[in-house]
Amino acid sequence: ATGADSYQWQYSKNGGSTWLNCSGKAAEFRFTATAALNGRLYRCVAANTGGETVSNTVTLTVTA
Repeated sequence: ATGADSYQWQYSKNGGSTWLNCSGKAAEFRFTATAALNGRLYRCVAANTGGETVSNTVTLTVTA
């Protein structure tokens, strides 16, 4: 997000009904995908002094 001062990555285990914060707080978020995470939704909340915006949601698909 151009002009963002902070980033908060989030995930959902219930189809987007609730969102939990990930440990990642940078523009790029990296983690090791495991079968246990298959189907989780991920998004990023980018913010600056003017407000915040939420990225598109993506679904993690893990294949063996």
